[in-house]
Amino acid sequence: MSNQLIPGSLSSIARRQNQSLAQSWLSVEVLLIVDVSGSMLSPDAPGGRKRYDVAVEELKRLQAEMPGKIGVVAFSDSVQFCPSGHPTGSFGNTNMAHALEFVKPADDTGVRFILISDGQPNSAEATLKVAKTFKAHIDTIYIGPEND
Repeated sequence: MSNQLIPGSLSSIARRQNQSLAQSWLSVEVLLIVDVSGSMLSPDAPGGRKRYDVAVEELKRLQAEMPGKIGVVAFSDSVQFCPSGHPTGSFGNTNMAHALEFVKPADDTGVRFILISDGQPNSAEATLKVAKTFKAHIDTIYIGPEND
C-alpha cells in the first residue's frame, strides 16, 4: 500500500533510461488490471496472507520477468494508472466493469490484458458484458481461497 517504485515498472525503466514516462509507455506489451478492493484485504490466501499482498507479489514477479513491458492499472471504486508498478487504491467496492472500460481503448493495439482479482465484482453481469466487447483475450490470475 505504498508508493514505492517497483523494479521493472514503467517509472523505474524511464528513470534508468533517462526517458519520459510517455516514452516508456511505448514499450508496453501487457496491461495488468489489479483489484485493490476491500475484499483483497481478506487474509485467506495461501499461507494465511492477504489477497492484496499475494497480488502484489505476483505483480512484482511479472514485472521482473518483463521489465518495462507492463502497464499497471489498479481498480476499486475508481481506476488509477500506476506507473510506479505498485497498485494503490481505496480498498472500497469492486467496480471491475469500470476498470475494463478504462483499458478498453488499448484493445486494438496488440496489448495483452491480465486481470488479477479475487473474482468478486460489484456486478458480474456488467463485467461480463464489457469483457465480451474485447477483441483481445483477457487472461486472469485468481487470488483468494483455494475452495472459492
